[in-house]
Amino acid sequence: MVVVLMRKSQPQKVTKPKKPKAGGSARITVMVAAVSPASGAPPGKVVVKDARTKLGKFKLKKGKAKIRLRDLKAGKHKLKVKYKGGQIWDGTSAATTVSVKTP
Repeated sequence: MVVVLMRKSQPQKVTKPKKPKAGGSARITVMVAAVSPASGAPPGKVVVKDARTKLGKFKLKKGKAKIRLRDLKAGKHKLKVKYKGGQIWDGTSAATTVSVKTP
């Protein structure tokens, strides 16, 4: 008999920029971590979308991805981040809203 224990990944945390301005850029950080009693950092990539527009796939390094958003337009941006999971990691997702001010 073979028993496979899946590692759970906890909901992602997305840190957003403080006060981004239209036309500029901003950096967000996405973190994916193991849920206890599992340990380690999930490998792979996260997909980031602004509403329905895919901004790209970004590689996790030690469970983190630092992402630069460029040419931001004024208004609210609903960012959705998805981690698909992997062989032994469950998928997870998170969302946040970034408000971009006019310069």
